[in-house]
Amino acid sequence: RQEPVARIPVGDLRLSDPADAKQFARRVDMAARETCDAFGNRALAARACLADFKAEVKDALSEKQIADLRAANRAGAKVTLAWN
Repeated sequence: RQEPVARIPVGDLRLSDPADAKQFARRVDMAARETCDAFGNRALAARACLADFKAEVKDALSEKQIADLRAANRAGAKVTLAWN
Protein backbone atom coordinates (compact mmCIF):
# COMPACT_ATOMS: atom_id res chain seq x y z
CA ARG A 1 0.00 0.00 0.00
CA GLN A 2 1.34 3.41 -0.96
CA GLU A 3 1.47 6.12 1.67
CA PRO A 4 -0.73 9.14 0.88
CA VAL A 5 1.00 12.34 -0.17
CA ALA A 6 -0.27 15.70 1.01
CA ARG A 7 0.74 18.92 -0.67
CA ILE A 8 0.36 22.08 1.38
CA PRO A 9 0.82 25.27 -0.63
CA VAL A 10 2.88 27.96 1.09
CA GLY A 11 4.10 30.08 -1.82
CA ASP A 12 1.26 32.57 -1.40
CA LEU A 13 1.94 33.03 2.32
CA ARG A 14 4.40 35.14 4.29
CA LEU A 15 4.89 32.83 7.26
CA SER A 16 6.28 35.58 9.49
CA ASP A 17 2.89 37.33 9.25
CA PRO A 18 0.56 36.07 12.02
CA ALA A 19 -2.49 35.91 9.73
CA ASP A 20 -0.59 33.96 7.08
CA ALA A 21 0.92 31.67 9.74
CA LYS A 22 -2.60 30.92 10.99
CA GLN A 23 -3.69 30.20 7.41
CA PHE A 24 -0.74 27.81 7.04
CA ALA A 25 -1.74 26.05 10.27
CA ARG A 26 -5.31 25.68 8.97
CA ARG A 27 -3.98 24.15 5.75
CA VAL A 28 -1.79 21.73 7.72
CA ASP A 29 -4.74 20.75 9.94
CA MET A 30 -7.00 20.19 6.94
CA ALA A 31 -4.39 18.12 5.10
CA ALA A 32 -3.67 16.11 8.26
CA ARG A 33 -7.33 15.34 8.82
CA GLU A 34 -7.82 14.30 5.19
CA THR A 35 -4.71 12.11 5.31
CA CYS A 36 -5.54 10.57 8.69
CA ASP A 37 -9.22 9.98 7.90
CA ALA A 38 -8.42 6.36 7.12
CA PHE A 39 -8.26 5.66 10.85
CA GLY A 40 -11.98 6.36 11.20
CA ASN A 41 -13.22 6.44 14.78
CA ARG A 42 -10.15 4.84 16.33
CA ALA A 43 -9.28 7.96 18.29
CA LEU A 44 -5.86 6.92 19.55
CA ALA A 45 -4.66 5.92 16.07
CA ALA A 46 -6.08 9.12 14.58
CA ARG A 47 -4.33 11.29 17.21
CA ALA A 48 -1.06 9.48 16.58
CA CYS A 49 -1.47 10.02 12.83
CA LEU A 50 -2.11 13.75 13.33
CA ALA A 51 0.97 14.10 15.56
CA ASP A 52 3.13 12.19 13.06
CA PHE A 53 1.77 14.27 10.19
CA LYS A 54 2.64 17.55 11.91
CA ALA A 55 6.11 16.26 12.78
CA GLU A 56 6.66 15.39 9.12
CA VAL A 57 5.49 18.86 8.06
CA LYS A 58 7.97 20.39 10.49
CA ASP A 59 10.75 18.23 9.04
CA ALA A 60 9.83 19.38 5.52
CA LEU A 61 10.03 23.09 6.37
CA SER A 62 13.19 25.05 5.68
CA GLU A 63 15.04 26.76 8.54
CA LYS A 64 13.75 30.10 7.26
CA GLN A 65 10.16 28.90 7.25
CA ILE A 66 10.53 27.64 10.82
CA ALA A 67 12.11 30.95 11.87
CA ASP A 68 9.28 32.85 10.16
CA LEU A 69 6.64 30.77 11.97
CA ARG A 70 8.40 31.37 15.28
CA ALA A 71 8.43 35.11 14.53
CA ALA A 72 4.71 34.95 13.80
CA ASN A 73 4.18 33.20 17.13
CA ARG A 74 6.08 35.94 18.93
CA ALA A 75 3.74 38.39 17.19
CA GLY A 76 0.71 36.51 18.50
CA ALA A 77 -0.13 33.87 15.87
CA LYS A 78 -0.17 30.98 18.37
CA VAL A 79 0.59 28.43 15.65
CA THR A 80 1.59 25.02 16.95
CA LEU A 81 3.31 22.27 15.08
CA ALA A 82 5.64 19.61 16.41
CA TRP A 83 8.35 22.02 17.62
CA ASN A 84 6.22 24.05 20.04
